[in-house]
Amino acid sequence: HPYLGSPIASAGAHSLCIRFAKGLKNKKTPVNKAKFEAEIAKAQDVACVFCSKPGAAAGCWKPNCGINFHLPCSVGQEVVNRHDNFMSYCREHSRRQEDVQGEHQCGVCGWLVGEGENFGSLVTTCCDLKHHRGCLQVLGSLGIEVCPACEDNETFKSEMLFNGIFFKNKRSDEEYIELVDKTMSEDECELVDLCNEERSKSLDV
Repeated sequence: HPYLGSPIASAGAHSLCIRFAKGLKNKKTPVNKAKFEAEIAKAQDVACVFCSKPGAAAGCWKPNCGINFHLPCSVGQEVVNRHDNFMSYCREHSRRQEDVQGEHQCGVCGWLVGEGENFGSLVTTCCDLKHHRGCLQVLGSLGIEVCPACEDNETFKSEMLFNGIFFKNKRSDEEYIELVDKTMSEDECELVDLCNEERSKSLDV
């Protein structure tokens, strides 16, 4: 993933990889350290559908779907990673947009977009025009949240998030990393307190 960055030191994992892990249901608040480590251990027995290596914590959220993967391996594949709720869906189980007839000119690169519904293009429902998915992702990566054709914001961004376009939000990422660091350090403090408590009991005997 282009914005994975460095792993969070206290957790030994990328913040996005933590949030997209299938076994971690609460996406807003980091889980405790014991739950986090259990999820890492569980993922070691799960192979990535793209690279065949273990450690695939992310995957399609459709019940009983066996598509699992490393988040970075899914970039460029026919996978929808929703950054509004941090859930992923394979092509088969992702919602398909209603196609718009005729050829369209991409509002980003200016090249023609082919006819028919396909993973490589997306319809901006605010104006019913079609653009290349990759071009829309370039805008999202730059933090541009308005439609390249009609400059709508609300409908455009909502539909793009639903279809897996990632919008860079540095502040949100930093806040989540701080929460992870705080959670991990609190767990360490609780462990130390518990050890000291048990030690005191043993000395009193």
